[in-house]
Amino acid sequence: MDTPLVPGPVYALLTALAWSGAVILFKKSGDAIHPVGLNTFKNVLALPALALTWLVVGAPASPTKSDVVILLASGVLGIGVADTLFFHCLRILGASRTAIVECAYSPSVVVIAYVQLGETLTGLDALGALLIVGAVLLTTERKGTELARGHLVLGVAYGIAAVALMAFAIVWAKPVLAHYDVLWSTTIRMVGGVGSLLVLWVLSRDARAQVRHAFTPQPAWRYALPGAFLGTYVSLLFWIAGFKYTAANIAALLNQTNTILVVVWATLFLREPLTVRTSVAVVLACAGSVLVLI
Repeated sequence: MDTPLVPGPVYALLTALAWSGAVILFKKSGDAIHPVGLNTFKNVLALPALALTWLVVGAPASPTKSDVVILLASGVLGIGVADTLFFHCLRILGASRTAIVECAYSPSVVVIAYVQLGETLTGLDALGALLIVGAVLLTTERKGTELARGHLVLGVAYGIAAVALMAFAIVWAKPVLAHYDVLWSTTIRMVGGVGSLLVLWVLSRDARAQVRHAFTPQPAWRYALPGAFLGTYVSLLFWIAGFKYTAANIAALLNQTNTILVVVWATLFLREPLTVRTSVAVVLACAGSVLVLI
């Protein structure tokens, strides 16, 4: 394994910082751009940037075919499918509620790491998961929102499906990540993500229209462009590095600090109300994440 420039936990914290800023930018741009179009936009922009960075500074790779297949499939699930579901969730729920739902990511990583990698699973994990479930249920309360309960539940379902797929995809790829350069691994995963979206573009007329709209110059690019840089290029590199250079459960715990950051940024920049219910949900979600991952 190559030596990291900084410790793995630092990469995980930097992931949270970069991703929380990207979520706010994606919410602003996602009001005007459909989730399929936005996901394709950010990934198509990020792929050449990742590839160029790897060609300039990355280490050479001599991968096996099976490792390449795993990384490509991880990208299909974790980038192509999961990120599209995440943008649907963000569009429906807003940044604060989405940040709370994202806490389902921690127990997902722990359970999947237990099954696939043999990492520990304790009684505290169950208690933490219950707290997170309680936090998620609080986000479906309708008071103070114009959303119908059905839309809230749909948004939560999108979010849970997204984080579960993200968790599965990254834990599945973790044994492979240990053997290759971070830039190369990230680029191959992105190829898988972009490839799956291109297949959708070919097969679906609606998807073609959504992607065409996303790539049409518009005011939303003020947020979509920096969002793509932070959320796809910067945070993805940090995220992969965090999982490569530290245990999956520790990386997931530190990643989860983005919940608090997103709620703060959403209150400051999106003017989303910080209600007592939202505050309680954040506390429950963060406490649950800590219990799951300690």
